[in-house]
Amino acid sequence: MSKCDSLTMSDAELHSSRERATMRKRRWIFAAAPAIAAMLFAAPAHADQDQDFLNMLQSFGDFSMGPWDNNVIFLPMGRQTCTDIQNGETPQAAADYIVQHNLIPPWTPLESHQVVAAAQQTLCPNTLAGNSAPWPVFYHCDNPQSALSVIFYKNQQPPGAQVSWNGIQALVYQQPSASGIHYVGDGVDYTEDQGQINVNFQGTQLNCTRT
Repeated sequence: MSKCDSLTMSDAELHSSRERATMRKRRWIFAAAPAIAAMLFAAPAHADQDQDFLNMLQSFGDFSMGPWDNNVIFLPMGRQTCTDIQNGETPQAAADYIVQHNLIPPWTPLESHQVVAAAQQTLCPNTLAGNSAPWPVFYHCDNPQSALSVIFYKNQQPPGAQVSWNGIQALVYQQPSASGIHYVGDGVDYTEDQGQINVNFQGTQLNCTRT
């Protein structure tokens, strides 16, 4: 066999290999075409709900969010949360599952409750009747620097809350009070009495009313 024959054989083998690879790609494209078409052309029936869910998580200020995180982590987690609650799980059990089964990065109980609350409010509001996860209360304050919001955890012992202001979150716990309610923790003092809310947030005094 001459060198030219050997070269011709190698070229033929290379051509055959490329043909097989091309056929594999075509088979994959043909097999995936229905799914791709469904994603590209199907009416986005839940697009608004999905975006509302992501916007709500973003508003909490505790999550690093981007296109990959949204589609691979947050939306599947929110949808699974709704499925679990619709199948009989309590919101607390759904939040516990997030903490126990999503370890990278570690999820805190507060973050898991935020996911459950956002999912129930936006993706499956039919699960809210008498069975809702804690939800933030928003306040109008005399200091316009940033909005104040509080998530109350009244069913835990001792009762607690997450107070958020100016991009900072603080965990506070209920204290004995002769009138109204009083929470203290992380340099934050929160009192509410007869609709008037006074908050000392790590040295900044806020006088607020619920919106």
